Amino acid sequence: MMENYESIFWLCCCIPLVNFFIAYLVFAQMTVHPIEKKIKASGGSIPEWDNMGMRIPSYAVAMLLPVKVKAAQAIDEDSVQKFTSKSDKKRAIYFMCSFVIILIPVMAGYFIFGPN
Repeated sequence: MMENYESIFWLCCCIPLVNFFIAYLVFAQMTVHPIEKKIKASGGSIPEWDNMGMRIPSYAVAMLLPVKVKAAQAIDEDSVQKFTSKSDKKRAIYFMCSFVIILIPVMAGYFIFGPN
């Protein structure tokens, strides 16, 4: 009987997962790429490469948090905050919330249906 609940649970996890993928793509295309173009045009530098997909969340954190952690970020936080609009911040909030929303059921599922 538990296998039936497990399959239903993981099927329900697909909806937040798809939501997160859409939020990731929308944030990357509609916020990060235009901001990077503005940073380049102003003479700033952008990261040469993306370490395991962490560039996009780094932009979201730089937009939302007023604390600057220069050693931990591969991006120029001052430039990001300078070129961030209100709609960019809304997309960053949506992106971060969708990430948290997918983490909660995945972690709950691991502890409920995890290794025996």
